[in-house]
Amino acid sequence: MNMHYLRSSGMNTFTVDYLMWHHFGRRLDECSSDIVRQYRVYFQHLPNPNNLASFIESYVNRTPILMSRDGQSGPQFTVPVLQIIGAGSAFINETVVLNTKLDPSKSDWIKVSDSCGLVLDDRPEAVTESMMLFLQGLGFYTIRFRMQTVDNINDYWGAPVVNWFDYFVDMKKFAQLLDDPVKNKEVIGRLSIQFAEQATNSDKEGEMLIAKTFAQEDVQFSQRKSACLWLHAMSSLAAIDWDFDYLIDKLLAHLLTNQDMTELFVISIIIHKVNNN
Repeated sequence: MNMHYLRSSGMNTFTVDYLMWHHFGRRLDECSSDIVRQYRVYFQHLPNPNNLASFIESYVNRTPILMSRDGQSGPQFTVPVLQIIGAGSAFINETVVLNTKLDPSKSDWIKVSDSCGLVLDDRPEAVTESMMLFLQGLGFYTIRFRMQTVDNINDYWGAPVVNWFDYFVDMKKFAQLLDDPVKNKEVIGRLSIQFAEQATNSDKEGEMLIAKTFAQEDVQFSQRKSACLWLHAMSSLAAIDWDFDYLIDKLLAHLLTNQDMTELFVISIIIHKVNNN
């Protein structure tokens, strides 16, 4: 339909809305208004609608890239891969599926909280730090050099929003945060939700690996990652004395305003897991 409109009448509102959804996701009101306005104007004035129609047609009809984690249903992808996805992106599920096809020892999946689909435009400092942490895990960065770089980034962009990955790979930083739960209660509460959300995704990945009879080593790796994430989530909750009422009260207004129940769903999963244990 987009191709037809572009070729018959040029750029139009329907196509611009499609491009905005593709780049930003469904909740444009949660994205930076400056970035949204900049891209909308850019899309409205694209000079070659026929070329865009051909590009969209090629994108829609593209064939999948065959790959698999075990090499049975496609070649194995041997290079390190870091996937960074904004929480507001329309393609989160696709990135999760791709992650199941990659070598877990050479890949990572990060969802940046409070970011639209264009995570590089919306949260460049989070993308930069995630890339440095990934490279550090591969042995290309020293901790000291990474922290100096992060400090320089923060001086330029301002302090980044709390993100689970930073505390997941730095146990000392996580322990220091938990040492003062009264002062850091809001940060710890948000981290508990983020850890639980990542653990839930890791659980789903593990179930998929088992269902598709992947190698036991891959299944165990996924299960260990999930267990570590749940341990971080439970440690965070224990630090704030299992105050679920605080978490719900703190987040409910935001969730209802933005019609996004993901975090509330994650809280319900946490409560269910705690009750079962």
